[in-house]
Amino acid sequence: MKNDDKSVLDLLKAYANAERQIQSAADSRKATVKQYQRSLNKAVTDALSILDEHNRKFADEGLQAGFSEGQKKTDGHTPHKHGGMTALAAARILQRAGFRYNAQAFGRDAYIELHSATKAAGDGFMGRVNKTIQRLKKEGKDTVYNVAQAVKEDIQKQGLLNVEYKGGRKVSISSYAAMAARSARMESANIGAFGRALENGTDYVRCTTIYPTCEICAKYQGKIYCISGKDKRFPALFKTALRHGYATMHPHCRHEFIPVWLELMDEKELAAEIERSKISPQADTRSQKERDLYAEWQAEHRQRYSEQRYFDRAKQTLGPAMPYKDIGAFRRSYRSKEGSFAHQRSHNLIRDHQIYTEYKQVLKDDPDFPKTLAKFQEIKYNKDVVLYQKLKREKSTVSSINQKGWSESFTRKAVSTYYEFKAKNIEFTDHGVARFLQRGFDKEMIIEICKNYPFNYIQNDGKKIKFYKGTAIVYSTQNDEVVSIVRRDKPKKEWGNV
Repeated sequence: MKNDDKSVLDLLKAYANAERQIQSAADSRKATVKQYQRSLNKAVTDALSILDEHNRKFADEGLQAGFSEGQKKTDGHTPHKHGGMTALAAARILQRAGFRYNAQAFGRDAYIELHSATKAAGDGFMGRVNKTIQRLKKEGKDTVYNVAQAVKEDIQKQGLLNVEYKGGRKVSISSYAAMAARSARMESANIGAFGRALENGTDYVRCTTIYPTCEICAKYQGKIYCISGKDKRFPALFKTALRHGYATMHPHCRHEFIPVWLELMDEKELAAEIERSKISPQADTRSQKERDLYAEWQAEHRQRYSEQRYFDRAKQTLGPAMPYKDIGAFRRSYRSKEGSFAHQRSHNLIRDHQIYTEYKQVLKDDPDFPKTLAKFQEIKYNKDVVLYQKLKREKSTVSSINQKGWSESFTRKAVSTYYEFKAKNIEFTDHGVARFLQRGFDKEMIIEICKNYPFNYIQNDGKKIKFYKGTAIVYSTQNDEVVSIVRRDKPKKEWGNV
């Protein structure tokens, strides 16, 4: 049986959609902090309500299907009709081991587990949001922008919805749901198989063999087990392989249990199976080769899982801006040569999208700003570094102008002036723009000096100056930004000649 059947995939898709819905609310802009808080709380409540429906459907339908699948697979391995026990008698044997031979009962347990996890994750997230708002309120910084930015940073750092284990380890709700759903699906199939085996007249099952396998499963796979534990020639199933109280050997376990009829074996075969089924006292019974192969498989699995998680997160975050159509295209880019454009583009996809969104909001008046994330990344990684540095300076300057606390009309004029000079390939700092506007300089004269006249003086701090027509234009020491403009009759004595 495949773990990732349709019921599991549908459930995991629902969790991805829920996270996308909440992320969208977190990224939204509202007029007030209270409106933002209410909107985010509603998004979480609605998402969890929808998830609850999917959890119940998975428990009712998906696990019922898994239970039936285990029964049918057992029927398929039954050589002929036997005088087995009743379903009630089989249920009593499984009940003594802590299991219920009932798909509905098993489904209820799985639903409660998923329901509790999602509720705790939702409460935990909103608790973090409320604490963030309270902290910013105490600091006097509780603007909508600051709150939204702080929530975004918190999500980047801690994730969205998390499940916390007793030891303090945290995993995303999607990862937890994947583990819980896959494990529950396999457990339901195994429980169905154990009960039906008893009904069909055998008390024995064999654990399938998978190569390579993990340390836990290695000592148990391939052996025959007695379900009831009555036959001491074989290990008792629920005291050895399944001694931890689950119908799988560990979460995400891929091993199944197939019914066995001892009466179909001759004495020699039976003796060999009894010997083969003895549990080794060794902690790890694998050869070094198998250990190495499993380690490689695990590494590949972890990488693929990590890539899938990043791809899913990117799809949630970017939406229509996602440049990769499928996981295959993304994975090829992600695994490309380190330092290449494809490698940098894919590895920084989410962060670059966040940066691009911030830049886009600030530089909305720039007609030359890249229209897509792809163009932005091309500038960042493929173009001359000078171009990206200019873009960073532009964002810094315009942000600074907007945050100066100037009047609305003066701020608009300052931004407009900045772009008028930028159109002439002349960069200004916020201070330079302010000096230009406050002191009433002639724009055409400033452009003429900047474009056509060489540097002729330098300050003690290294700033270069163009001093012409009674006007000193002071430039940054780091780049070609104009940091100030001053009217003077003559140069300062301390200025050096260039």
